Amino acid sequence: MLGFFLKYFRVSLGCGLLISGTTLAEWDLVWSDEFDGNGELDQSKWNFESFEPGANNNELQKYTWNRTENCRRQDGVLVLEGRRDWWFDQGNGQTYEYTSARIQTAGKFSIKYGKIEMRALMPWANGSWPAFWMMPQSGLYGGWPDSGEIDILEYVGWDNDVAHVNAHTKDHNFLLGTNYGWSGWVGGLENSYHTYTVEWWHDRIDFYIDGVWRYGFANEGTGPGQWPFNSEFFIILNHAIGGDWGGVMGIDTGAYDTAGDNYGVGYFVDYVRAYKWDWPDHDIPAHVEAERYEGYGGDVREEKCADLGGGWNVGYIDTGDYMQYRFNVPETAWYQIDYRIASDGGGGIVTLGKGGVDLKQTTIPDTGGWQDWETVSDLVWLEEGAQMLDVYATSGGWNLNHFKIIPAPPATHVEAEYYAHMWGVQDEFSEDLGGGQSIGYIDNGDWMSFPVEVPVAGDYRVSYRVASAVGGGTITLGRDGVDIVQTSAPDTGGWKNWTTITDTATLEKGSQTLTVFATVGGWNLNWWRFELLDPDYAAWEDTYGIGGAGRSGNSDGDQWGNEAEYYFGYDPTNPSEDPARVPSTWIETTGGSFPAFTFTRRIDAPEVNYLVEVSEDLTTWSECLRNDGGSAVNSYTQLSASADHGDGSHTVRIRYNLDLSAISGKMFFFRIRVSE
Repeated sequence: MLGFFLKYFRVSLGCGLLISGTTLAEWDLVWSDEFDGNGELDQSKWNFESFEPGANNNELQKYTWNRTENCRRQDGVLVLEGRRDWWFDQGNGQTYEYTSARIQTAGKFSIKYGKIEMRALMPWANGSWPAFWMMPQSGLYGGWPDSGEIDILEYVGWDNDVAHVNAHTKDHNFLLGTNYGWSGWVGGLENSYHTYTVEWWHDRIDFYIDGVWRYGFANEGTGPGQWPFNSEFFIILNHAIGGDWGGVMGIDTGAYDTAGDNYGVGYFVDYVRAYKWDWPDHDIPAHVEAERYEGYGGDVREEKCADLGGGWNVGYIDTGDYMQYRFNVPETAWYQIDYRIASDGGGGIVTLGKGGVDLKQTTIPDTGGWQDWETVSDLVWLEEGAQMLDVYATSGGWNLNHFKIIPAPPATHVEAEYYAHMWGVQDEFSEDLGGGQSIGYIDNGDWMSFPVEVPVAGDYRVSYRVASAVGGGTITLGRDGVDIVQTSAPDTGGWKNWTTITDTATLEKGSQTLTVFATVGGWNLNWWRFELLDPDYAAWEDTYGIGGAGRSGNSDGDQWGNEAEYYFGYDPTNPSEDPARVPSTWIETTGGSFPAFTFTRRIDAPEVNYLVEVSEDLTTWSECLRNDGGSAVNSYTQLSASADHGDGSHTVRIRYNLDLSAISGKMFFFRIRVSE
């Protein structure tokens, strides 16, 4: 006779750039002068410079101030005209043989990194020396050439159709014969318009003529002697006459002579345009390199980074400096922001903001060096939609390599300083194991709120890391103004003498904000955590939508309680069980005749132990050990195991390793004893 008995007991190049998780980027026009119409120069965009002859490079011309004979808009083109006209300056009573114009944008437009382009027709006469170039808005590293110079185009009339591009630094300049540069024949420069472009990045500068790359050089990361190009530069246009380079082959005086109705020699500019690289909007989850900012304020500078992965970081961040980045926030929710920072100046405060409104301030520690990198995390509430976010130095003195914004993870361990909102408390250094920040100055009625994700409903162990020097107090964990559990905090003998206290709380599933409230203050908090006491069972409840019902419940009202249905793979919401999962016996006839048994068991809960036992009288039970293919008394062979039924259980088939002939005429029972 067979029977059964059951007991029950978790980069960038070119014009477009596609970055994973972002949209296509491109150049964005930020400033231009198209020189439309006729008349004077637009002085809202440009300044005149009026150097005397010989002031620069032994040039012959007097640069005049807003004199249309030398500088004007003419039929939609800027004309910078060099003239030999013996002009009398009524201001100083002097007469000048040669006159021309030099204009620049200092104080009206400057740019750090971007694409700057001119379309122009070169003057044709010997002695002409036109240029399109850039100089630093402020002498960040000292006088010329220490703070840099970028010559997008230089041309000398005696060297027909040969264009020149150059850059000068303290260690690389023409006085040393080491300047960066290129010279090459292009053709048609004096009889047709061509474009002259520089693309200036934080890590290299490239020069183009008519869209064709001609020359470039890289930031070697060795400092401003090689690379001073990390500040604002302004644009300059000038038409020089003669001088150390332009006058090498003499001056074509006839070309410049304006006796009678003759014109002088013209340098014709169709337009000047400046673009900023429109970095792609970042789709959250996002990893953002700090140097890829849309806008900035202050004197932030890029430098070679010694963090893992190398690359570049943003440094020289002082109080009030900021960088701006665009994001697409998928939904209004809590997000985690991870800053990769380094500081050798005592740390500081970084604030994530939007439209001038602070969203979250985060304390930056002193990491021990400008290239000693740590990750500092915080939580911030973001509204859905496309938006520009500011990374602002409320207190400077730190470097930023990159930062990440990701959906707030399900929280089980929560650093106290990662509160979303608070009342009355202050951050301070913890001096606990692991260092970092803690929360202090907690008085009666003070509180902190934390966005968390409770994975499943159930009973949780709640732990608090506390210190107190005034007799302790009472911590209340709550939600939506309702107390969940109150826990006594002891006197630990000092504000930095830390101990961990625990309690039990029943939490609901889902995203929610939990509040740690000082019913009685007088304690510090370093961190707190919640841990599911019965994670595998709670996950099973969640699968069937009966979260929080408990093991002692009977959700479907049948003869099986919830605990028994959990152990043996039943559906706790349906009193009619799947016949394939109900235990059954049969005679296995392969290779003989053997008692066999089928039952369903958990496979996702390693702490649950299933013990197979056999009996002939339901009184005395013997353990039956697995011994596949064996023949020992009180052993069994597992014949098969099904795939996961989808709820963390599977069905197994076992065979008793003794032929029926050996137990003929006896009663025989299987039993499964379950324990944890």
